[in-house]
Amino acid sequence: MRKLLLIAFASLLSAGVFAAHAQAKAYTADTDTDTLMMDHKVLELGDKYVAVLSSMFQEEATRAGTLGYHSDLQERDIQAQVSRRQTLLSLQEALGRINPKALSSYTKVDYYTLKEIISEKLFAIDTENELSKNPLWYLQSVDAVYDILLKDYASRADRQRDALKRVQALPEILEQGKVNLDNPPDLYLRLAIGKAQLAYSSFNNVNFLLTKLSLDEYTKDQTKKACAAAQTALKSYADFLKDTMLKKDYVDFRLGEENFERLFKDVYQQEMPFAKLKKNLDKELENSKKNLIRAITPIVEPTLTEEEKADRTDKKGLINILPQDYYRAVKTFTANPGAKRLLDSYANTFKKATVFFAEQKLFPAGALQVVIAPAPKYLSNKLTPISYLPPFPLLNKQMGDLLVTMPKAEDKTTLETRFNNGKIKFDVLEYITPGKNLMYSIATEEGRVLRKLSNDPFYINGWVKYALNTAASTELFSSAEDKINLAWFNYSKALLAVAEYNMQTNAANYTQTVDFLVENGMLKEEAEANVDYLALNPMDAVAYVVGQQEFDYLKAKYAKKINKKLTLADYHERLLSLGRVPIRTLDEAMSKEMEEKKTESFFNMTYF
Repeated sequence: MRKLLLIAFASLLSAGVFAAHAQAKAYTADTDTDTLMMDHKVLELGDKYVAVLSSMFQEEATRAGTLGYHSDLQERDIQAQVSRRQTLLSLQEALGRINPKALSSYTKVDYYTLKEIISEKLFAIDTENELSKNPLWYLQSVDAVYDILLKDYASRADRQRDALKRVQALPEILEQGKVNLDNPPDLYLRLAIGKAQLAYSSFNNVNFLLTKLSLDEYTKDQTKKACAAAQTALKSYADFLKDTMLKKDYVDFRLGEENFERLFKDVYQQEMPFAKLKKNLDKELENSKKNLIRAITPIVEPTLTEEEKADRTDKKGLINILPQDYYRAVKTFTANPGAKRLLDSYANTFKKATVFFAEQKLFPAGALQVVIAPAPKYLSNKLTPISYLPPFPLLNKQMGDLLVTMPKAEDKTTLETRFNNGKIKFDVLEYITPGKNLMYSIATEEGRVLRKLSNDPFYINGWVKYALNTAASTELFSSAEDKINLAWFNYSKALLAVAEYNMQTNAANYTQTVDFLVENGMLKEEAEANVDYLALNPMDAVAYVVGQQEFDYLKAKYAKKINKKLTLADYHERLLSLGRVPIRTLDEAMSKEMEEKKTESFFNMTYF
């Protein structure tokens, strides 16, 4: 029987591991004493942050794989939030007393990584005000229960104990939400109501999994009572949110131009002048639109009736092809494996792509593994039927998870349009190889803890977009179907980036943003789902465009060296081995990586 979901968490981190191992490079006899001292201060602050993560952000720590506190849920009361804020500010102030110019090149990357991680958390507390304005934040406690139940490294008894304690704590967390929430944005309420209802209706899965882990009747009885109480609390929370929606005043979810710029410049430390960002995004949209039209025209034109051709012909005699014709083009590619063979098709495509990229020496993909499985109901995604769960970083685990929301066998339309062979192939390249799974699976030294805890969207999204466009130059990704899927991917990301910028800077409201996407070719249901996502994840779409540009710049910079001394796979392995660092640090970090002689010997390393 196929395993439903495989998630591995690490359990490596203990006191001092960051300071003991992070400086995984040799210092020379010429290294300045002040540099050594400043580097050590960064390492100490890294240790302190990991301790704070484990003790104050327990749910995130579980996903990251740190030791301890897996039975706890993150307290969501005012006192706990004030304590977290003060602790983060203390770390931020200590980091601010360090001059990055005095650091070694290696530690400077960790300095900016830590700065970004702390800034992200403070932005969520202060600017986004998650305690009183985000009802979805409280529902993340349900996700934390699944994190325990589905992880595979802990013993059966440990998983049962920790998950049960989190289930027992759920009602209190949801009650805290009822106390703390104060006129949250309408959009957040609407999405939270849907998630709370889904959690309630699917909570029997938790009961089933916990009961399966239980070894005695007493524990099974405890489980039954705790799950019943949690379900009651979820229903009560959903009812509370519905009642709040009826009584509340309108509240805007948008950040506004000042906060959006602060997120871009201060949190994610982008060096591009914010005044140039919109022009950059507009140019990317214009170019990607031209490429999309060029890709779909040969496929769409033959499908037009004579009447449609007449209506579309301009004064110059040219037939007008529009971005929304992408959907028309996709319908011409109807070959699909069917519902029963869907997962096997993903697996076979992944194996073929991995072998191809390894043989072509394009990506370091030879040893990659991934679990491909049906998605549980609670983890379903309305925007895309594909969800990717990365390997958990502190274990250097090589295996990620691709979850597929399975269509019904009788749903011919979905199978033909969303699960045709071309879409499956594109999913594999986007999420597995050379996309997200490859990025997360390149093993790095265990000491680079901060770089594994980072979730910099410019690095993550930028890599995916860069990798797909790099793969497009190969014969594996060169059919007409592949070309239009890639052209739509690039166009839709550019379109969403412009839409996100306009929405978050208050140049457009929710309805206007949806209309903008629809007017530029996106289906309304898809447009609404995208706007919902961008409202909750500001800077995500912008990160695809700006991040790819940095990866493109670096490849052009090292083009001569790649051609003469390195394969692209070697280059990509060095690039990915840096870790998920702030995009501003990539150039300097890669310069050092390309200079240093690579070695596999542990004994050639010394640690500070």
